[in-house]
Amino acid sequence: MLLQASVLVVDDHADTRESVAALLRDAGHKATLAKTGSEALALFESMKELDIVIADIVMPGMSGFQLAQRVKALRPRTPVLLMTGYAEYVDAVVNIGAVPLLKPIPAATLRRVVQESLDASRAVV
Repeated sequence: MLLQASVLVVDDHADTRESVAALLRDAGHKATLAKTGSEALALFESMKELDIVIADIVMPGMSGFQLAQRVKALRPRTPVLLMTGYAEYVDAVVNIGAVPLLKPIPAATLRRVVQESLDASRAVV
């Protein structure tokens, strides 16, 4: 069942941030954008309606790994998807309880992984 979600997209590169947001909006989701991990964390803490976080791993200041750990500490059931162009980061992403997304991310893959993550988080009671 397709579920609409509120998604926080975090990437220091505007083109990636905007393209991921456009794909999510095309799939019926609401996307909120942040340029840095610190900005994302502030938004995350202030947003009551937030279903999923998608962040780049390599960002200046707070990395995607650090952001994921903070998100999981605050709201453990919130899915975190971490984007990277480096396959060697996949195991580390999985080890912190996040879902890896290898760049470039095909639209169908993004939609599928977001939906699977939402389904899994909503199935846990």
